[in-house]
Amino acid sequence: MHMNGDTSAPAPSGAAPAPDQRPLPPGGSPEPPPGTRARLGLRKRFLQALPFTDNLVSVVAGLLAIATFAAGALGYVAKAERDERNELEGAVASLERQRDDLRATNEQLTTEVESLTDENADLGSHVEELEAAADDEPREGEEDPPATTTPGDTGERRLADIEPVDGNVRTDPVAMGGEEYRYPVRLDLATFSVRFADYDLGKDYSRFTAQVGLNDTYTDTDRAWRFTIVSVGGPTGDAVLFDETISFGTVVPVDLSVEGVLRLRLAVERAFPAPLSGGGYNAYNATWGDATLR
Repeated sequence: MHMNGDTSAPAPSGAAPAPDQRPLPPGGSPEPPPGTRARLGLRKRFLQALPFTDNLVSVVAGLLAIATFAAGALGYVAKAERDERNELEGAVASLERQRDDLRATNEQLTTEVESLTDENADLGSHVEELEAAADDEPREGEEDPPATTTPGDTGERRLADIEPVDGNVRTDPVAMGGEEYRYPVRLDLATFSVRFADYDLGKDYSRFTAQVGLNDTYTDTDRAWRFTIVSVGGPTGDAVLFDETISFGTVVPVDLSVEGVLRLRLAVERAFPAPLSGGGYNAYNATWGDATLR
């Protein structure tokens, strides 16, 4: 009989232990079965890997945040570039429209200027026609001029329409002896020199007609002047065709042959003796009224 009250019989010496009574390891804890140990190892390794996994998740989250920010920034830049490009394209289109409008306006202005130029030319021609008609029509109360003062036949030419090859003349209308001459040749007067004008006839004319005298604007009424008409450079030298001393108020008709005359000279000089007082120069008072070549 045992003292501890254990009634079980002791195992026989040298017998194998029961399956559930394996010997304990030196630490005193029983070893788990093989499958349990494998599961415990996996759990241990998982628990050991948890800190690294948390860090990896944080890194991935950071990278995702950076990628999201970068994508947003790139989108903003791309949008800004699109907006700027659209704005520039709109500005270019606006400038092109303005250029087209300016071209159209310029073409319109050019057309209007050409039209105005044509109208101005037409008006100028019309004015010239009206002036010519006014010159040809006698004024109210005025009789038609004699045939010797207005050329009309074929081959006639007014001397006033010919430019002198030497000398200065005026050809504006003037009254002489109370009658107006619309196509005169007028020479200035000089006290101590001869004033003249030379015309090339080229032997093309046979008659010369004019009314000769001092026009009505002359002021030295007590002075006489010598009027001459000369054929210059003929076969026998200069030939005087007309030589007359004329005082104010006298008009002398002239009808001369100029057959074969190459150059015709109209001249005026002071007739002596005559008083030296007086004035009225630069008035072109010596007048060949409506001088005509035939």
